[in-house]
This record gives sequence, structure tokens and C-alpha cells, in this order.
Amino acid sequence: MSLKTPVKHSFNITCPKCEHKYLYDLRLDELKELSLNKNSSDLENQYEFISYVVCKNPLCHYDIELKGYVWEYPENTIKSAEITSTK
Repeated sequence: MSLKTPVKHSFNITCPKCEHKYLYDLRLDELKELSLNKNSSDLENQYEFISYVVCKNPLCHYDIELKGYVWEYPENTIKSAEITSTK
């Protein structure tokens, strides 16, 4: 794995319980490398992550599980990141 951790990234997350939307600054310490894609003469790497946050709504405080992906290109640079599921 060439991407240096921790990775810090901000996401707008909607709570699956109360549906309030808040900005969360995530610190991703554990990334699982999934694939290497040839992009020009360099490599694009894809990583999977699972993280947990607590809803910021003071009436909710639901524990939210986040799953998503981070793409690295060029080396040690976050090209993009997305959350694919929240529970």
C-alpha cells in the first residue's frame, strides 16, 4: 500500500435514523487496497474503508457505520473519495 495513513477527508453525511445532514471530518486509519488501474504511465489505486461516527443531532446520537472508497492518483494524493453506504 503506497497511500500514507491517516487520510483526512470531509463528507456530508445524512443520518439514516433522523435524516439530519451534517459535515464530518473523517480520519481514516485503516484502508484496504482493492485494485490498481493503469492510468497513463502511472497507477491509480483504489482503497476501501469502514468508519463509524455518531450523529451530531442532540436528539438522536445514532451510531452510523460508513463504508466507502478512496482513490489515489498520483501517489500519496487523494483523487476522490465517496461513501457508498450508511447504516
